[in-house]
Amino acid sequence: MDFESQKKVTNYIGNSNLFELIITKLNNKTLHNSILLYGNQGIGKSTFVYYLAKNYFSNIDINSNKIDINNSHDSNLISNNSHPNFRVIIPNFDEKKKLYKSEITIEQIRQLSDFINFTNKDNKNKIILIDSVDYLNLSSSNSLLKILEEPKKNLYFFLISHNPNKILSTIQSRCIKFKFSNHNFENFRKIIDLSLSNYSETEIQNLYNFSNGSPGISIEYLDNDYLEIKNNIIDLFLENELLSKNLIDFSKSCSKNITFFNIFIFFIRYVLTSCIKYKIGIHDIQDDYLEENIMKISKIISDNKIFIILDYINENEKNISIYNLDKKMFIINFFSKLSQNLNK
Repeated sequence: MDFESQKKVTNYIGNSNLFELIITKLNNKTLHNSILLYGNQGIGKSTFVYYLAKNYFSNIDINSNKIDINNSHDSNLISNNSHPNFRVIIPNFDEKKKLYKSEITIEQIRQLSDFINFTNKDNKNKIILIDSVDYLNLSSSNSLLKILEEPKKNLYFFLISHNPNKILSTIQSRCIKFKFSNHNFENFRKIIDLSLSNYSETEIQNLYNFSNGSPGISIEYLDNDYLEIKNNIIDLFLENELLSKNLIDFSKSCSKNITFFNIFIFFIRYVLTSCIKYKIGIHDIQDDYLEENIMKISKIISDNKIFIILDYINENEKNISIYNLDKKMFIINFFSKLSQNLNK
C-alpha cells in the first residue's frame, strides 16, 4: 500500500469528465453525501480524490486553472495531512513491523466524530476519504454505516474500493457509485513516466500487461520484489503437492505483509485468467518465462475448474476482509483446492 505518493499529487491523468461532474456538484453543494469510487487497485481512485480536494479547497477554476496547485496553501495542507476540512482514514502504521496494518479499526471510525462535529472552515464542505473500505472489518463497517445513515449537511464521504464484493450491501446502498476503468496504455505510460524512470518500452509494456493497466500495482510490484513473489506462485502452481514446505514458508511470509498478500491475490487471478485466454488462442504475454509457464499451467487445469477456483477466491476474499480471517490458511487452502482440482 502506497499512501504517501497519492497525497503529493499535482497532476491527474484520466477521468476528466467525472472530475468536472463531481467538482461542479461539490461547488454547488448538490453532490450525494456518500460516494463510492470502485475499480481495480492502483488505477488512481484515491489520487483522484486528493486532486479533487486540492482543486476544490484552493478554489481552482477547472476551465482556466489560474491557481497553481504547487503554490496553493490549501493544497500544501492536504499534502501534509493538516487541512481542517479534509480527513483521510487509512490502516494504521505499525512502527514495530514498519508495515501498514491489514484493517481499519472501529476506533478509527469513531474518532471521526470530532472532525464531523467541528465547525466547517470558510463555510466550505468537509471531505472524508476512506482508503479503502475493503480494509474495514465487521465492527468498523457497522460503525461507518451508522454515520452514513444520518448524513450531515456539507459533509461528503469518498469511499474507495478495489472490490465492491467486500463491502457490506447496506453501505453500498447508501452510496452513489462511480466505476473507474483501467487505463489505456498511453495514459499508463504517462503516469509511469511521472513516477519511474529508466524503463524501456518493452518493460513498461510488460508491466502494463502484468498489472492489468494499473500504475499503482506496477509501482508496488517494483517496490516489493514482485519477481520473487511471481516466481514463487508459479512454482506452487506447478508443484501440485499438498502442504509442501515451499507452500508453508510462502504462506507465512505472504500473509504477514498486506502488500504481499494483495499482490498474491492479484497475481493468482492474473495467472488463471491468462490460462483461459491461452486456451482460446489469445497469446498476449510479453514475458517469455511467464508465457511458458502459463502454457504449462493451462494444460493441467480444466476450464471449468478455473472458474470454480476464481469463484472461490472472490467469495473468500470478502470474508477475509470483513471478518479478518487467517490469510495464511486462505493461501494454503487455495493451493490445496487447486491441487485437488488439477487434471479433473
